[in-house]
Amino acid sequence: MRIVIVQAYWDFKEVAYELPQALAREGHEPYLLGWSGSRKVSRTEYCEGGFKLLMLPGLNLSPFGRQLKYPLLVGLEASVQDIMPSVIDCQSHLFPTAPESLCIAKKNELPLVITINGIMAKRDIMLNMIQESYLHTVARSLLRQASAVRCLNSSDAAEAIRYGCPPQKITVIPNFVNTDLFSPEVKVGRKATIAWSGRFVAEKDVQTLVRAAKIVLRKRPDAEFVLMGDGPLKPKVEALVEQLGIRNRFTFTGSIGRRSVAAILKRSATFVLPSLKEGMPLSLLEAMSCGKAVVGSNIPGITELVRNHETGLLVPARDVNAFANAIINILDDEGLRERLGSMASKLIRQKYSHKIVVRDLIKLYSAVSETCNAG
Repeated sequence: MRIVIVQAYWDFKEVAYELPQALAREGHEPYLLGWSGSRKVSRTEYCEGGFKLLMLPGLNLSPFGRQLKYPLLVGLEASVQDIMPSVIDCQSHLFPTAPESLCIAKKNELPLVITINGIMAKRDIMLNMIQESYLHTVARSLLRQASAVRCLNSSDAAEAIRYGCPPQKITVIPNFVNTDLFSPEVKVGRKATIAWSGRFVAEKDVQTLVRAAKIVLRKRPDAEFVLMGDGPLKPKVEALVEQLGIRNRFTFTGSIGRRSVAAILKRSATFVLPSLKEGMPLSLLEAMSCGKAVVGSNIPGITELVRNHETGLLVPARDVNAFANAIINILDDEGLRERLGSMASKLIRQKYSHKIVVRDLIKLYSAVSETCNAG
């Protein structure tokens, strides 16, 4: 099956490449189309790990400057027409690439799947208001006209219905994790390393983890914190670490490859995700796949993965003391740490491995393609 994946942009190419690579391994012909980061550069084409990557010029329509990226891809329709896929999968309904993909799909009589990874991205008040307006107008029309809507969890599915998506169009298929790369370490040292990975943006609320670290270090001065990733709020988080006087217990890796992420997770005692909003967090899937005892906010997206005291610990979002206490409990109780990590790894292999999720995705792609051809 020839599949076009449209993704407005990505910060971590290895993450963006995982889906097309997984599809290619199953014998399909995926194409990943995204923004080159420029309005001037002509289309460039690469072969990456069994799939074709097309980087297109585009216009950044963000009203908030270059820090936020809302590209409209130039030449997207011509590229799709050159490929003539069986299906288009547009990653996210929140970017101009979504209405652009819908118009192209309608014009060329192609089925369109819209993948929702979180209904909205929580930012500042102004951007949140703009998103709400968009969701009640443009996104509402998109979700109604798409051939199918893939949600990563049932909470997003319920929200999509609230914004006007017909329930019969929704299929819940979660993110997947490469369970071969993110596998449990046979023997982990006793080093008290607490890991986090992701983008430094408002909805990740990394500041809560930093403030919790100050409390943890009073009880466990041997603890160290490793924060993996990049993003616009990274300088602010680094400044808070300095302000609290705990810089010597923190490592900021910046953007690193997936193998390096896996290596750090494997040697960590626990992984913490204090987010305020999540779709289906890949970072959490990876940590659990590595057999880590995890601590997460008690919010949709995380609660679908973490069952409290079974596959991890859940605490109220923004509750610094609760996060600190949960981290200390995991560091101090080896039996709890091993039990939670073992159950987490087992859950991931049963429901979220790349082979299982890709199989379900192909079923969805095939169904919409057959329906479109029959119509």
